[in-house]
Amino acid sequence: MIESLNYAYGGDVPIDITDIQNQLRQTAEDKMSLLLDQLDTPNKSYQITQGGIESEIHRIAEEKNADLIVVGSHCKHGLALLLGSTSNGVLHGSPCDVLAVKVTNKDK
Repeated sequence: MIESLNYAYGGDVPIDITDIQNQLRQTAEDKMSLLLDQLDTPNKSYQITQGGIESEIHRIAEEKNADLIVVGSHCKHGLALLLGSTSNGVLHGSPCDVLAVKVTNKDK
């Protein structure tokens, strides 16, 4: 998911950001390719999309008739896993169940 710069900055970006958005998409595609190479799981499909994170996740879940959305969360304790985060935004308004998984930084 690439959050649109127009969306992230309230829709009022005074310059042409097409090249920046294209670079972000290419970076996302490169990172997805690396991730898929590291996984030992057959990949049926993936999708890179641009827009508001929560709304795009909801849209794709509805489009794919998903049973579960899994999101990573960087928070540390209890209900804080969901409150005040992207995970919370995905949870509210989701067309299906949402599982928030605590993401840890193994480099620490």
